[in-house]
Amino acid sequence: MTVEIRSVVGEVRSAEYPSSLGDTLRSGSHGLRARSTTDPSVAVTAVVVVVVVGFLYDYFAPSPWWVGRLPIPMSLFPSLALLVALARRGRAGRTTTDPDGPLVDFLDMRLGPWRHWREFYVVLGIGLVVAAGYYSRTMGSDTESLALLANALVEEAQFRYSIPLLIAAAALIVGAGRSVALAIGLGISSVTFAAMPGHLEQMTSLLDIAPFLAFAVLTSMVALRTRSFLPGVLAHTLVNICTLPVSLGQAPSGVRLAGVVIGLIGLVVASEIANQRRAWEARAPGRTVGTKHPTRPEPLDLEMDVNVDRSLDIDIDIDLDFETSLAPVFDEGTTVPVEGDRMGTVSPTRTLSA
Repeated sequence: MTVEIRSVVGEVRSAEYPSSLGDTLRSGSHGLRARSTTDPSVAVTAVVVVVVVGFLYDYFAPSPWWVGRLPIPMSLFPSLALLVALARRGRAGRTTTDPDGPLVDFLDMRLGPWRHWREFYVVLGIGLVVAAGYYSRTMGSDTESLALLANALVEEAQFRYSIPLLIAAAALIVGAGRSVALAIGLGISSVTFAAMPGHLEQMTSLLDIAPFLAFAVLTSMVALRTRSFLPGVLAHTLVNICTLPVSLGQAPSGVRLAGVVIGLIGLVVASEIANQRRAWEARAPGRTVGTKHPTRPEPLDLEMDVNVDRSLDIDIDIDLDFETSLAPVFDEGTTVPVEGDRMGTVSPTRTLSA
């Protein structure tokens, strides 16, 4: 049997498998052909650049759109495009051929599969509905909650993905190691997040920057460890909805505490569960969390040609002596005469070959 394996360049989306090993052997040779598709990371990279450009525009130019007391940043549109691109990436499956690459946590980030985060999505969904209702009653606006959601999406797209990704990539280009590059990217993006004008207005002393830095580092680490983007957006939105009424003196401080506990502590606990489920799927690629039956494994990024050499020449000599042993006698290279008249005839000497 001759087996030739050649790697395929590009993302493998589907392949033709033999129905059974027997079919492969009977056909003599079988080619495993993979079809490559366009890497959705190309679209994500383009959107990342636009998100950063939008951040620079929002930082230096006032927003022309307002919902009640809250501005709608111009970078909302590229942030929505990033959301769609990450969703497409999740449907496309694996998007990087180097699982140990320095930026794999960014390049493999998805929205966040339901099967990994289902409890968190249910709890946060209920919390957001309750918080939006409370905000509407205390602040007198039914639409500002949507503006807070838009601002949370923009900030997560900018400070948890786009900015740290570009900074980490630049650090790698100049020779920094993987850990150092990620630390630089997360550090600069977290400080920039804390120094945003809207956050500075909430500070009365230098120490007040600590909660914003902690929030940025926590949500960034969760996004990278779980490679999930949407859970951080939802937690950020809940914290925003519960914080603004307290900052404006329209609600007690316990409302903010409730938002932080449900949003951030829930995010941390759910991230550990999501990581355990993702690790379980990695150990058992034929199974998916939440299913009762095995699913088809992910396609292999291999092209395989199997050629079976059927030129097998086997010579066997079997001599039988029924009168002495009544059983086959295997004696290579010899011939034993068989004589007998049990049936009234004399049998000649025989040699059996297969």
